[in-house]
Amino acid sequence: MKRIVIPIFLLLLVGGGGYGIYMYFLSDSRGEIASDAIDAIAEIEWQSDKKVSFLQLDPFVLPMFDPDGRIDRHLSVTIALEFDSKSGRERVIRLRRQLRDAYLSDLMLLVERMTPDQERLSAKRVKRRLMFVSEKLLGREVIKTILIQGIFERSLG
Repeated sequence: MKRIVIPIFLLLLVGGGGYGIYMYFLSDSRGEIASDAIDAIAEIEWQSDKKVSFLQLDPFVLPMFDPDGRIDRHLSVTIALEFDSKSGRERVIRLRRQLRDAYLSDLMLLVERMTPDQERLSAKRVKRRLMFVSEKLLGREVIKTILIQGIFERSLG
């Protein structure tokens, strides 16, 4: 029995390793898989009306640190972008990674600048900052407004 099980196990192990090496290093489909993953992560949902389009972004999850430098809470910010034109929508789709990175960087700065006596992050302040970042990256008339759908805070302890 051992004479049969051990060779089958070794064959599966070597075959699985070979397949993994082939897919990781030699396959040309890596780019397709990566772009599909990026599209899935972006999770773009369009809801179109006659005049207005919305783009729902994935939530931004930010760590919040205590005075000792340890993470004690998480902050989740969910936003949607509103557009007047199709060209604005296409521009955001083209620059979505840069826009998401800029939003995340700015939100991290807002969280870092919160004073200990501030209990919550102001939705008005978040909206103003993200609109400023959007205008800086995309131009003034691309995004009509930013809708803050929710700011949630969760304690870890």
